[in-house]
Amino acid sequence: CLHSEVQRIPYNFDMTSLEEYEPYVTQDMVDRGHARPLDLLEDYFAMLLRQRMYRNFNMYAELSQTITKAQLSSAFRSMLLQYPILACTVIPKKFPNYETFYNSEEFYNTPYYNRDYVKVSQRIDLHDVLLNEQLEHKELVEEICAQFIEDNYEYTGKTVELLGAISFSKFDGRRPNWRVLCLPSPGEKGTEVFSKLVYISNHCLSDGISGVNFFKDLTRFLTEKESLSQGHNDDYNIIDYLEDQDN
Repeated sequence: CLHSEVQRIPYNFDMTSLEEYEPYVTQDMVDRGHARPLDLLEDYFAMLLRQRMYRNFNMYAELSQTITKAQLSSAFRSMLLQYPILACTVIPKKFPNYETFYNSEEFYNTPYYNRDYVKVSQRIDLHDVLLNEQLEHKELVEEICAQFIEDNYEYTGKTVELLGAISFSKFDGRRPNWRVLCLPSPGEKGTEVFSKLVYISNHCLSDGISGVNFFKDLTRFLTEKESLSQGHNDDYNIIDYLEDQDN
């Protein structure tokens, strides 16, 4: 549940003033364990992302049965309630105008306790994490799917290269740092069912082992009938912080 804390190690919160992050990060969220400063490694990868020194890593999986968006949404809900780190987003200093700050003389000439915050998102719907439904990636997704079909529905180096162009360099303060792309299979086009998935993430809160565990947990929840009916509704809402924080 979202009441589970997302901390890893104890922090001296006085070292990172909340003034630069409010109202996006509040003391109440910190007290509940629903927000904390990034740890050293997380902050390192956030810095690399801000400097556009890498884009993403991705992992491919094939399911033994097809699934619908409703099933995917319900399984994601179960996963995020059990593992709230999957519901987290990074909040940089001076958000939402952080890019100007991180390229300013003020930042480069002033010593800072340089760890940004991570917090549980306020609301996550399926379209926030399903790359197929995000207009900003529409052309690239179509190109990836076309290449996948051209390669006889095989996950080849050409597909991986195209996936490498997907970037989550901008922290929007709302969506988590990962996406899932549903790839086509023979006979599935236009049917709204899928069996080939790609997990795409930056390294701030995830790594290769996380990707493996992501698919293990996804398949586990997909096979549990209870998870497929828990909290599902027609608008594919996965979590709502105000409603779920005490679940």
